[in-house]
Amino acid sequence: MDEAGDARLAAWARWFLMFAQFEVDDVGAGAATLEEALGAFRAAGDRWGEAAALILRAKHAHAHGDPAALERDAERAAALFGEAGDRWGRLQALEWLGGMAELTGDYDRAERLHRDGQRMAEELRMWPDVAVRMAWRGWVAYLRRDGASARRLFGRALRVATEQGFAQAVAFADLGLGLVARAEGRLEDAEERLGRMLAAVSPEEFPPLYLPLVQTGLGFAAEARGDAAAALGYQRDALAVAIRLESPRDLAFALEGLAAALGLAARPEDAALALGKAAAVRDAAGIPAGPAERDDIDRAAARVRDAVGARGAVGAGDAVGAGDAFGARDAVGAELFEAGAALDPAEILRRAERVPPESVSVWRSSE
Repeated sequence: MDEAGDARLAAWARWFLMFAQFEVDDVGAGAATLEEALGAFRAAGDRWGEAAALILRAKHAHAHGDPAALERDAERAAALFGEAGDRWGRLQALEWLGGMAELTGDYDRAERLHRDGQRMAEELRMWPDVAVRMAWRGWVAYLRRDGASARRLFGRALRVATEQGFAQAVAFADLGLGLVARAEGRLEDAEERLGRMLAAVSPEEFPPLYLPLVQTGLGFAAEARGDAAAALGYQRDALAVAIRLESPRDLAFALEGLAAALGLAARPEDAALALGKAAAVRDAAGIPAGPAERDDIDRAAARVRDAVGARGAVGAGDAVGAGDAFGARDAVGAELFEAGAALDPAEILRRAERVPPESVSVWRSSE
C-alpha cells in the first residue's frame, strides 16, 4: 500500500514498474509483488487491472517455460479484455497465446496468432507492437528452419522498431538476425550483431532475458570456426545465466550448446551428460526442440556417437531412435544419458568449468 493508503493505486504503481522493466528485472523476485498487485485488483473489483496483471503473469510463465500457466493466464486476460471491449488488451493477450503455441511447438498456430496480432496492431496504428509481432513471426520462422522468411521478418521488424525508437523490439530483431546468420554460416554477421549485444550487458547487473540466446549463438559461431576454447567460454556463461534466470528453455539451449562445445573439446562423456540433462529439462517442461534446435542437438550427438561409440560405450539395445525431439539417445550411451538427466545443472556447469581452459563464469549467481 502506498503512503496515501490506496491499495489499488499502489497496485497500479507496482504493475507499471514491472511492465516497463520486464526484460531486465528479476522475474522470479518480482513474482510476489505481481501477486500482491493481482490480489489488490481483484479485491477492488478492477477487472481491467486484473487482466493487465494476468498478462504480466503470462509473460512470467513464458520466461519460466510453464505452458499450462501461460495458457491459463493469457486466455483469462483475453476474456476479461474482451468483456471490456479493449483492443489493446486483447492484442497483449494474443501475443502470449502465440508465445504459448510457439513454446509447445505448434508453429502453425503461433504464426497465425502473431499474424493476427500484427494486423490488429496495424489497424490500431501501434507501430512498436507491429514491430514486436513481426519479430515473433521471424522467431517462429527461424525455429522452423525457414531462413528466408526469418530474415525478411526480422529485417522489417528492425526497421520499424528503429524508426519508432523501441529498444525492446530492436533487440529482439537484431538477436533474431544474428541467430539466423549463425545458422546459415554467415559467421562474421552473426558475431558482429551478437557481440554488440553482449558488450552492452554488464555481469554486475541482473542478466536480461535474451542474454542466454546471445551467448549460445556466439558459442555456436565459435564452434563453427573450430575454436573450442571460445565455444566453451560462451556456453558456460550461457548456462550460468540460464541457471540464474530459472528458465527451463534457456537451460535446454545452454546445455545443448555446451554439449556441442564439449564434444569439440574432446570431452564426449561430459557432452553426453549435458545432452541428457537438456532432454530431461525439455521433457519435464513440455517444450520440444524445433527443427533449427534439433540441428544443433543432432550435431552434438553425432560428435558424441563418433567419439564414445568408438570406445564401445554405446549399447545398441538402448537406442531410442534418431529424431527424438528431446535429444538423440541413439547417439549416446544410455548410462551417460540417464546420468546426465539426474544431475543438477549447477553440477554440469562446475564440471564444464574444470575443462581446459579452466574458468569460472563471471555470470554465476553470487548466492
